[in-house]
Amino acid sequence: MTDNVSLSTLGIKDYTNAGVASTNKTAAELDQEDFFALLVAQLENQDPLKPQDNTEFVTQMAQFTQLDSTQALQSSFEEFVATQQSNQALQASALVGRNVSIETDKALLQDGKVVKGAVELDATVNDMNVSVYSQSGQLIREIPIGRKEAGTVNFSWDGLNDGGDAVPAGSYIVKATATVGDQTVQLPTAMQANVNSVTLGNTAQGTQGLVLNLADYGAVRFDQIKEIN
Repeated sequence: MTDNVSLSTLGIKDYTNAGVASTNKTAAELDQEDFFALLVAQLENQDPLKPQDNTEFVTQMAQFTQLDSTQALQSSFEEFVATQQSNQALQASALVGRNVSIETDKALLQDGKVVKGAVELDATVNDMNVSVYSQSGQLIREIPIGRKEAGTVNFSWDGLNDGGDAVPAGSYIVKATATVGDQTVQLPTAMQANVNSVTLGNTAQGTQGLVLNLADYGAVRFDQIKEIN
């Protein structure tokens, strides 16, 4: 009797030969049926005077079972991810046409519409002001806010300059400042923008996941959205 069992003895092709087509399995890709055929053959052909340790068989079985379970889990997870992406895309489609807030100092003024934004305060501030500038840095409008407690402070700009005249539609810069103690500090602003479309997956910008395409702002990841209005 011999301890060695060849693949040909079991009626299983030797897939390690160079001439085998790439579509065939390799010896490292034996399926469950092949594995148990090898295991039974090992038992039938082992030397009765030197039987293999049962522990080795149990270990082999455990390793194969673990591999089989891992592959099944991976397949189930891939199906779960695909389902979640489909659900996410369906839910995200409801955002098209709505306004969302993102952290930026850029404001898009449209004809006949009001620009809306907000500032998130961590503490009480004094003499808060919101200033609107042109792209060249010219001061267009100063909006006094005054003293505000910690929390969200909303503001709006009607598209008029300090003289009460309407300015052309386009992109403007918004800056919020306030007095904290004896210092004047600049505060981050969040501006509202319209959602033109939604993209799921990779984009030309290299981002992944759910991406909102905003008017005048371009592609923005969903996790960058501060608020859905």
